[in-house]
Amino acid sequence: MNEENIENKIKELNLSAIKDVIVDFVFPIIGLGITVVLFFVYIKPTYAKVNELKQQVTERTAVLEVLNTKAAALTKMKDFNTVLEENASLVERLYVSESNVPQLLDQVHQIATNAGMSVDRLNYSYSGGTTGANADAIADQRKEDISGVVNVAATVTGSYEQMVVFMQEIEKAARIAYVTTFRFGKDSNISADTLINVNVNVDSPYMYVQSIAVTDDPITLDITSPAFVAFMNSVKDYKYYEFLNPDIVTTEEVETTETAVPAGETSEQPLVEQPAVEQPDEPETPFDL
Repeated sequence: MNEENIENKIKELNLSAIKDVIVDFVFPIIGLGITVVLFFVYIKPTYAKVNELKQQVTERTAVLEVLNTKAAALTKMKDFNTVLEENASLVERLYVSESNVPQLLDQVHQIATNAGMSVDRLNYSYSGGTTGANADAIADQRKEDISGVVNVAATVTGSYEQMVVFMQEIEKAARIAYVTTFRFGKDSNISADTLINVNVNVDSPYMYVQSIAVTDDPITLDITSPAFVAFMNSVKDYKYYEFLNPDIVTTEEVETTETAVPAGETSEQPLVEQPAVEQPDEPETPFDL
Protein backbone atom coordinates (compact mmCIF):
# COMPACT_ATOMS: atom_id res chain seq x y z
CA MET A 1 0.00 0.00 0.00
CA ASN A 2 2.76 2.37 0.90
CA GLU A 3 4.69 1.47 -2.23
CA GLU A 4 1.71 2.29 -4.44
CA ASN A 5 1.28 5.65 -2.77
CA ILE A 6 4.93 6.42 -3.26
CA GLU A 7 4.76 5.50 -6.96
CA ASN A 8 1.68 7.66 -7.45
CA LYS A 9 3.36 10.59 -5.77
CA ILE A 10 6.44 10.17 -7.98
CA LYS A 11 4.27 10.15 -11.10
CA GLU A 12 2.44 13.23 -9.92
CA LEU A 13 5.75 14.99 -9.27
CA ASN A 14 7.06 14.09 -12.73
CA LEU A 15 3.90 15.34 -14.43
CA SER A 16 3.87 18.55 -12.47
CA ALA A 17 7.55 19.13 -13.25
CA ILE A 18 6.93 18.62 -16.95
CA LYS A 19 3.98 20.99 -16.80
CA ASP A 20 6.09 23.58 -15.03
CA VAL A 21 8.82 23.26 -17.64
CA ILE A 22 6.31 23.66 -20.44
CA VAL A 23 4.67 26.63 -18.79
CA ASP A 24 7.94 28.29 -17.82
CA PHE A 25 9.98 27.77 -21.01
CA VAL A 26 8.12 26.34 -24.03
CA PHE A 27 5.12 28.71 -24.09
CA PRO A 28 7.27 31.84 -23.72
CA ILE A 29 9.52 30.66 -26.53
CA ILE A 30 6.50 30.00 -28.76
CA GLY A 31 5.03 33.39 -27.84
CA LEU A 32 8.33 35.09 -28.59
CA GLY A 33 8.51 33.38 -31.96
CA ILE A 34 4.97 34.44 -32.81
CA THR A 35 5.82 37.99 -31.75
CA VAL A 36 8.91 38.05 -33.98
CA VAL A 37 6.94 36.70 -36.92
CA LEU A 38 4.19 39.28 -36.43
CA PHE A 39 6.78 42.08 -36.18
CA PHE A 40 8.40 41.29 -39.52
CA VAL A 41 5.25 40.20 -41.32
CA TYR A 42 2.73 42.81 -40.17
CA ILE A 43 3.98 45.47 -37.73
CA LYS A 44 7.08 46.65 -39.62
CA PRO A 45 5.39 46.83 -43.09
CA THR A 46 2.41 48.60 -41.54
CA TYR A 47 4.68 51.15 -39.84
CA ALA A 48 6.56 51.77 -43.09
CA LYS A 49 3.27 52.19 -44.92
CA VAL A 50 2.09 54.68 -42.30
CA ASN A 51 5.20 56.81 -42.90
CA GLU A 52 4.60 56.62 -46.64
CA LEU A 53 0.98 57.65 -46.17
CA LYS A 54 2.08 60.55 -43.97
CA GLN A 55 4.46 61.69 -46.73
CA GLN A 56 1.65 61.47 -49.30
CA VAL A 57 -0.65 63.44 -47.02
CA THR A 58 2.03 66.13 -46.60
CA GLU A 59 2.61 66.38 -50.36
CA ARG A 60 -1.09 66.49 -51.18
CA THR A 61 -1.68 69.07 -48.48
CA ALA A 62 0.99 71.27 -50.07
CA VAL A 63 -0.62 70.80 -53.50
CA LEU A 64 -4.01 71.64 -52.01
CA GLU A 65 -2.61 74.86 -50.56
CA VAL A 66 -1.18 75.79 -53.96
CA LEU A 67 -4.51 75.03 -55.64
CA ASN A 68 -6.39 77.10 -53.08
CA THR A 69 -3.99 79.98 -53.70
CA LYS A 70 -4.40 79.58 -57.47
CA ALA A 71 -8.17 79.44 -57.11
CA ALA A 72 -8.12 82.70 -55.18
CA ALA A 73 -5.83 84.29 -57.78
CA LEU A 74 -8.02 83.05 -60.66
CA THR A 75 -11.12 84.37 -58.93
CA LYS A 76 -9.40 87.72 -58.60
CA MET A 77 -8.42 87.62 -62.28
CA LYS A 78 -11.99 86.77 -63.23
CA ASP A 79 -13.09 90.03 -61.67
CA PHE A 80 -10.65 91.83 -64.00
CA ASN A 81 -11.49 89.73 -67.06
CA THR A 82 -12.06 92.68 -69.40
CA VAL A 83 -8.81 94.34 -68.36
CA LEU A 84 -6.90 91.06 -68.72
CA GLU A 85 -8.20 90.52 -72.25
CA GLU A 86 -7.06 94.00 -73.19
CA ASN A 87 -3.65 93.42 -71.59
CA ALA A 88 -3.27 90.07 -73.35
CA SER A 89 -4.01 91.72 -76.69
CA LEU A 90 -1.36 94.38 -76.00
CA VAL A 91 1.27 91.81 -75.03
CA GLU A 92 0.44 89.71 -78.11
CA ARG A 93 1.23 92.74 -80.26
CA LEU A 94 4.51 93.18 -78.43
CA TYR A 95 5.66 89.55 -78.42
CA VAL A 96 3.74 87.64 -81.09
CA SER A 97 3.00 83.92 -80.92
CA GLU A 98 3.71 83.30 -84.60
CA SER A 99 6.35 84.59 -86.98
CA ASN A 100 3.81 86.67 -88.98
CA VAL A 101 6.43 87.60 -91.56
CA PRO A 102 4.10 89.64 -93.83
CA GLN A 103 3.01 91.86 -90.92
CA LEU A 104 6.62 92.35 -89.84
CA LEU A 105 7.76 93.32 -93.34
CA ASP A 106 4.79 95.65 -93.70
CA GLN A 107 5.68 97.24 -90.35
CA VAL A 108 9.28 97.89 -91.44
CA HIS A 109 8.02 99.22 -94.78
CA GLN A 110 5.56 101.59 -93.07
CA ILE A 111 8.19 102.85 -90.63
CA ALA A 112 10.58 103.62 -93.48
CA THR A 113 7.99 105.33 -95.67
CA ASN A 114 6.54 107.28 -92.73
CA ALA A 115 10.04 108.58 -92.07
CA GLY A 116 10.16 109.80 -95.68
CA MET A 117 12.58 107.14 -96.92
CA SER A 118 12.24 104.98 -100.01
CA VAL A 119 12.44 101.20 -99.62
CA ASP A 120 14.68 99.59 -102.23
CA ARG A 121 14.75 96.04 -100.89
CA LEU A 122 13.24 93.82 -98.18
CA ASN A 123 14.43 90.27 -97.49
CA TYR A 124 13.79 87.96 -94.58
CA SER A 125 15.17 84.75 -93.12
CA TYR A 126 14.62 82.63 -90.02
CA SER A 127 17.21 82.32 -87.30
CA GLY A 128 18.58 78.79 -87.20
CA GLY A 129 17.76 78.04 -90.81
CA THR A 130 14.38 76.33 -90.22
CA THR A 131 12.96 77.59 -93.51
CA GLY A 132 12.31 74.70 -95.85
CA ALA A 133 12.57 72.12 -93.05
CA ASN A 134 9.88 69.50 -92.75
CA ALA A 135 7.14 69.74 -90.15
CA ASP A 136 8.65 67.06 -87.89
CA ALA A 137 12.01 68.85 -87.75
CA ILE A 138 10.33 72.15 -86.88
CA ALA A 139 8.21 70.43 -84.21
CA ASP A 140 11.32 68.86 -82.66
CA GLN A 141 13.05 72.25 -82.61
CA ARG A 142 10.04 73.86 -80.92
CA LYS A 143 10.23 71.25 -78.16
CA GLU A 144 13.77 72.42 -77.40
CA ASP A 145 13.32 76.16 -78.00
CA ILE A 146 10.68 78.52 -76.65
CA SER A 147 11.09 81.23 -79.26
CA GLY A 148 12.36 81.96 -82.74
CA VAL A 149 13.67 85.02 -84.55
CA VAL A 150 12.79 86.53 -87.93
CA ASN A 151 15.70 88.40 -89.54
CA VAL A 152 14.79 91.24 -91.91
CA ALA A 153 17.36 92.81 -94.23
CA ALA A 154 16.33 96.14 -95.73
CA THR A 155 17.92 98.68 -98.04
CA VAL A 156 16.44 102.17 -97.79
CA THR A 157 17.37 105.60 -99.11
CA GLY A 158 16.84 108.96 -97.42
CA SER A 159 18.50 111.76 -95.54
CA TYR A 160 20.46 111.41 -92.33
CA GLU A 161 17.62 112.97 -90.34
CA GLN A 162 15.16 110.50 -91.89
CA MET A 163 17.44 107.63 -90.93
CA VAL A 164 17.45 108.83 -87.32
CA VAL A 165 13.64 108.98 -87.34
CA PHE A 166 13.54 105.47 -88.83
CA MET A 167 15.71 104.10 -86.00
CA GLN A 168 13.62 105.86 -83.37
CA GLU A 169 10.35 104.51 -84.77
CA ILE A 170 11.77 100.97 -84.85
CA GLU A 171 12.32 101.26 -81.09
CA LYS A 172 8.77 102.55 -80.53
CA ALA A 173 7.05 99.87 -82.62
CA ALA A 174 4.60 97.62 -80.77
CA ARG A 175 6.12 94.42 -82.12
CA ILE A 176 9.55 93.83 -80.63
CA ALA A 177 12.18 94.61 -83.27
CA TYR A 178 15.77 95.64 -82.75
CA VAL A 179 18.45 96.71 -85.19
CA THR A 180 21.41 94.33 -85.05
CA THR A 181 23.63 95.98 -87.69
CA PHE A 182 23.36 98.84 -90.16
CA ARG A 183 25.62 100.55 -92.67
CA PHE A 184 25.08 103.91 -94.30
CA GLY A 185 26.98 106.21 -96.61
CA LYS A 186 26.88 108.28 -99.77
CA ASP A 187 26.21 106.25 -102.90
CA SER A 188 27.62 107.29 -106.27
CA ASN A 189 24.33 106.37 -107.96
CA ILE A 190 22.42 108.90 -105.83
CA SER A 191 22.56 112.38 -107.35
CA ALA A 192 21.19 114.32 -104.37
CA ASP A 193 23.87 115.39 -101.91
CA THR A 194 21.59 115.03 -98.89
CA LEU A 195 20.53 111.43 -99.58
CA ILE A 196 22.33 108.41 -98.16
CA ASN A 197 21.97 104.70 -98.73
CA VAL A 198 21.27 102.57 -95.64
CA ASN A 199 21.56 98.79 -95.26
CA VAL A 200 19.92 97.65 -92.03
CA ASN A 201 19.29 94.27 -90.37
CA VAL A 202 16.35 93.98 -88.00
CA ASP A 203 15.63 91.00 -85.72
CA SER A 204 12.17 90.32 -84.33
CA PRO A 205 11.57 87.45 -81.86
CA TYR A 206 8.40 85.43 -81.57
CA MET A 207 7.41 82.78 -79.06
CA TYR A 208 6.17 79.22 -79.52
CA VAL A 209 2.86 78.72 -77.73
CA GLN A 210 2.42 75.28 -76.18
CA SER A 211 -0.58 74.58 -73.95
CA ILE A 212 0.50 72.45 -70.99
CA ALA A 213 -1.76 71.77 -68.02
CA VAL A 214 0.09 72.51 -64.77
CA THR A 215 -1.55 72.11 -61.36
CA ASP A 216 1.25 72.39 -58.81
CA ASP A 217 2.90 75.59 -60.04
CA PRO A 218 1.77 78.66 -58.09
CA ILE A 219 0.53 81.84 -59.76
CA THR A 220 3.04 84.51 -58.79
CA LEU A 221 1.64 87.26 -61.01
CA ASP A 222 -0.24 90.00 -59.21
CA ILE A 223 -2.22 91.96 -61.78
CA THR A 224 -2.90 94.74 -59.29
CA SER A 225 0.72 95.29 -58.26
CA PRO A 226 2.29 98.68 -59.13
CA ALA A 227 5.04 96.96 -61.13
CA PHE A 228 2.53 95.12 -63.33
CA VAL A 229 0.38 98.22 -63.85
CA ALA A 230 3.47 100.27 -64.74
CA PHE A 231 4.57 97.61 -67.23
CA MET A 232 1.19 97.54 -68.97
CA ASN A 233 1.13 101.33 -69.14
CA SER A 234 4.55 101.28 -70.80
CA VAL A 235 3.30 98.72 -73.35
CA LYS A 236 0.46 101.08 -74.28
CA ASP A 237 3.02 103.69 -75.31
CA TYR A 238 4.30 101.53 -78.17
CA LYS A 239 2.88 102.21 -81.64
CA TYR A 240 0.96 99.42 -83.35
CA TYR A 241 1.02 99.32 -87.15
CA GLU A 242 -2.09 98.01 -88.85
CA PHE A 243 -1.52 95.46 -91.59
CA LEU A 244 -1.98 97.64 -94.69
CA ASN A 245 -0.30 95.57 -97.40
CA PRO A 246 -1.34 91.89 -97.20
CA ASP A 247 0.23 91.22 -100.62
CA ILE A 248 3.70 92.22 -99.49
CA VAL A 249 4.74 88.54 -99.56
CA THR A 250 4.18 87.17 -103.05
CA THR A 251 6.60 84.26 -103.39
CA GLU A 252 9.08 82.46 -101.22
CA GLU A 253 12.25 81.60 -103.04
CA VAL A 254 15.68 80.84 -101.63
CA GLU A 255 17.95 83.85 -102.00
CA THR A 256 20.96 83.02 -104.16
CA THR A 257 22.66 86.42 -104.28
CA GLU A 258 24.69 88.09 -101.55
CA THR A 259 22.56 89.85 -98.95
CA ALA A 260 23.08 92.02 -95.91
CA VAL A 261 22.07 89.32 -93.44
CA PRO A 262 24.93 88.42 -91.04
CA ALA A 263 26.93 85.25 -91.61
CA GLY A 264 25.39 82.12 -90.13
CA GLU A 265 21.85 82.91 -91.29
CA THR A 266 20.57 80.57 -93.98
CA SER A 267 17.59 80.18 -96.31
CA GLU A 268 17.06 83.91 -96.96
CA GLN A 269 13.99 84.63 -99.06
CA PRO A 270 13.33 87.76 -101.17
CA LEU A 271 9.96 89.30 -100.57
CA VAL A 272 9.76 92.82 -101.97
CA GLU A 273 11.64 94.01 -105.04
CA GLN A 274 10.81 97.40 -106.51
CA PRO A 275 11.89 97.22 -110.18
CA ALA A 276 11.43 100.96 -110.67
CA VAL A 277 14.37 101.66 -108.33
CA GLU A 278 17.80 100.49 -109.36
CA GLN A 279 19.48 98.29 -106.78
CA PRO A 280 22.09 100.54 -105.10
CA ASP A 281 25.69 99.49 -104.93
CA GLU A 282 27.58 99.21 -101.69
CA PRO A 283 28.04 102.71 -100.23
CA GLU A 284 31.35 104.30 -101.06
CA THR A 285 32.02 105.45 -97.51
CA PRO A 286 30.09 103.11 -95.22
CA PHE A 287 30.12 103.50 -91.47
CA ASP A 288 29.70 100.43 -89.26
CA LEU A 289 27.88 101.28 -86.04
